[in-house]
Amino acid sequence: MKKSRRDSGLFVRKEDGSVAVEFALVAPIFLATIFTLLELGIFYMTTASVDAASQQAARLVRTGQAGGFDRAAFVDEVCTKLRSLGDCQSSITVETRRYNSFATLAADSSTAICRDADQEAVDGLPYETGAALDIVRVRLCFLYKPFSPAVGMQLQKNSNGQVRVVSESIVRNEPF
Repeated sequence: MKKSRRDSGLFVRKEDGSVAVEFALVAPIFLATIFTLLELGIFYMTTASVDAASQQAARLVRTGQAGGFDRAAFVDEVCTKLRSLGDCQSSITVETRRYNSFATLAADSSTAICRDADQEAVDGLPYETGAALDIVRVRLCFLYKPFSPAVGMQLQKNSNGQVRVVSESIVRNEPF
């Protein structure tokens, strides 16, 4: 009987492998936190990049420079700001719509059409850069695919698991 107590006491006092056990308990939580923070950083960078591209596109419209582009050339110009996000052409839609007044713009409650919509809707997006002193809304919709399941659990995703990143800029054209 004494021998079994002594053996059990030695077992409790032995600390070989305790660091490995602690690491096995802490490592998954630590790695999940690191990957989630990395994903959040990439998501916010994507959002900021789409916003910057929307502002640049609105500037082209406002100053009359977009009038020299057709739709494809305008989308190419927008995509130059989004090179770091991968294949822009298959992930983005660009809509430019002219309004007669701010009241008309305020009454427009349409949602953004993204690449995951049917092809007719994507092809039917307007490209209206307007004339001098016109009101124009520039709307970009970029489809972002998260790589971490922890990020975007509360965000609405399409059937491919992509999140819509939408940015709008509203401008009154200059008297060009």
